[in-house]
Amino acid sequence: MDESRHANGSGWVIVSGAVLGGVAFYLLQTPKGRELCDTLIRALDEFSLECRRFSQAASRAEIAAADAWQAITVPGRTGYRSGG
Repeated sequence: MDESRHANGSGWVIVSGAVLGGVAFYLLQTPKGRELCDTLIRALDEFSLECRRFSQAASRAEIAAADAWQAITVPGRTGYRSGG
């Protein structure tokens, strides 16, 4: 019983490897595949750049929010209003 489960599992591994090998061959050996691969790489580069820009904008917003919070809560800072 254990041997049949092991053999069945090995079959899926072999089929998965064959499918991945076929995809790799298509991407690396055919002109359309290379074009698709180049397109995917450019898209990932653009996505990475946008993620970096978003992260930088979020950091600037966090700093601005912290400065604004201190301005309204810490006595002696610009923007602080004493009871009035």
